[in-house]
Amino acid sequence: MAIKVGDIVKYDNKQQRVMGFAFDNENLLRLSHESKSAHINVNNVTLVETFIKPDIKIGDFIRILDIPGNEQTFYMDANKPVDDDIYEVINILDEKRVGMVVSVLVNGEKHHYMAQYVKKVHDYDMI
Repeated sequence: MAIKVGDIVKYDNKQQRVMGFAFDNENLLRLSHESKSAHINVNNVTLVETFIKPDIKIGDFIRILDIPGNEQTFYMDANKPVDDDIYEVINILDEKRVGMVVSVLVNGEKHHYMAQYVKKVHDYDMI
């Protein structure tokens, strides 16, 4: 099975999340516990847990899950913690290099979250 963004892999004796791929090279990974500029060859990691993308579309409602500290700071413009609230999805980007990214409005500002940090709220979950 091919490794993709969101998967958990083992590298350097640590379990790490695949945060993305290098530009123009699907064999070089960016991992959550490595420097942001490090590119790790996909052949040097072992798949621990595969990430299954959620069935989320624009207009759905989601909650933002707890995000590990090193993953909050990996990207400058994504995965920042917010209040435990319900947010409406306003945009979705889904590409191999960065995976599925869900956008919501928080106090009028657009925030972006990798799909592994969101959970769809079903109609019967809302009161």
